[in-house]
Amino acid sequence: MIEDKKDFQIVELSASGLNQTQIAKIVGIDRSRVCRRMQKGDVREYLEKLQMELVTECLETAKNNITSLISGYKTAPEKTMEKEHGYRASIKVMEAAGLFPSNNTSVYIQNIYNDKTDVPPEVKRLLDEIVSRDLNQKNLLEE
Repeated sequence: MIEDKKDFQIVELSASGLNQTQIAKIVGIDRSRVCRRMQKGDVREYLEKLQMELVTECLETAKNNITSLISGYKTAPEKTMEKEHGYRASIKVMEAAGLFPSNNTSVYIQNIYNDKTDVPPEVKRLLDEIVSRDLNQKNLLEE
């Protein structure tokens, strides 16, 4: 449980999408101090809990939006916004899943890999489906 008011404010601002520089200006402390406070066990745990809740709440909607974008990409005429957005969505999904090179490896995926995160059943089901599908495709190619 977070007891320090500044720590709680930092968590709220971070959860709302602000970066450490923006948070530092609002809270009135140096950016490096924001970084240190965010590394504290109780603060980090609370941030991870909020992120997990967000993922769980938004997973189905995000999946539907991404599926729609990627499906639209396949049928969209060349040089249209639909084609560009679908392409970008495809790349981002592959980067986040670790299937496409990226400089920004998903922290969520890293935590799952390192067994530091309890995976919601919805995420586990989707990951299991993807792995199963990929293994089936690999087996078909090898035959």
